[in-house]
Amino acid sequence: MAYMGKTLELLQAPNNVNRRRLHGSVAHEIAVLIIGGSLPPGEVLPNEDTLSAALNVSRTAYREGIRTLVAKGLLSARPKVGTTVNPRASWNILDGDVLSWYFEVAPDPAFITSLFELRSIVEPAAARFACERHGPDEAAMMKAALEGMKQSHTAPHLILEADLAFHRAILVSSKNEAILALSSVIESTLRWSARLKVLTSPRIYESSLPEHESVLEAILARDSAGAAEQLRVLVERALRQTLEALEQRPAD
Repeated sequence: MAYMGKTLELLQAPNNVNRRRLHGSVAHEIAVLIIGGSLPPGEVLPNEDTLSAALNVSRTAYREGIRTLVAKGLLSARPKVGTTVNPRASWNILDGDVLSWYFEVAPDPAFITSLFELRSIVEPAAARFACERHGPDEAAMMKAALEGMKQSHTAPHLILEADLAFHRAILVSSKNEAILALSSVIESTLRWSARLKVLTSPRIYESSLPEHESVLEAILARDSAGAAEQLRVLVERALRQTLEALEQRPAD
């Protein structure tokens, strides 16, 4: 069928072959085509033998990739129907891999804003709980992360890891399992946003250090309202900077 031929053509394109060699992932290869819109909802993928040959992978590797995408909601596999691309509403959009693929292919302002809105709900709440529940170990963890940011402010890759550690420490300090379960979403958003912002403003972390210090001071003082407000302001500022950086990003 014509649509199957188009699918094979997309998967065999040189840029996709090169990307596959780099990432070594059948799931990644098919996912970026789905998320980017090249494989639209309702499209039925070619059969296993045809597609595994087109991807130059074993049938075992192909099956593992398909199982991954089914589990993450991007595909459905049904007997006598085949493997079908799902609509976006079915995707597990907060899954760490799906977020990474989405950031790679199609980061749009509306979706980025929705992720930061989630952060603005979760992180201030985590800060409130951290004020009430942190002990010496959690305090030491947050202090160490902030000190890491200060010590590595001229090395973007190091300060990124320290920043992630700081936000993770606040979630851990909340001692709330449900909040902690969202840490991968927050970390994925932070990591992508930070890399994007550093491209346009290499020294951007230096300007955010006082805000991070204010958050920590409020938590250590057990000032719940102050900590929540400081973190809300930090997240709102990060959203503005991210959207500005997205506008300035050169076209691929």
